[in-house]
Amino acid sequence: MKKLIAIMLCCMMMVGALSAFAEDGVMPCGDCNHSYGTYSVSVSEWIDSCTKVSYKEVYCAECDEYLRTTNTKYTYSHDWRATDDVHDGKTVYVCADCGEEKW
Repeated sequence: MKKLIAIMLCCMMMVGALSAFAEDGVMPCGDCNHSYGTYSVSVSEWIDSCTKVSYKEVYCAECDEYLRTTNTKYTYSHDWRATDDVHDGKTVYVCADCGEEKW
């Protein structure tokens, strides 16, 4: 049983060592000081039917390690419909897509 465990641990260590080397001659992240600049990837995704979030993910140009997220913006595109309800003397509006209310 001890030999089996030792063999399994050796295999796991070898697999882990292989995955530490990046492809295309790029250094592993542990050896990079991120001094060669960065690049950004713009991302936009819908959180729900009416809310879209846009941001930029910043990566190291040398090792491709994720560094940070910047320029986060939320965009709302509700389809407001007036209801017969009144709140504090104001007409209540409901979004036809997500059900959010405003007045």
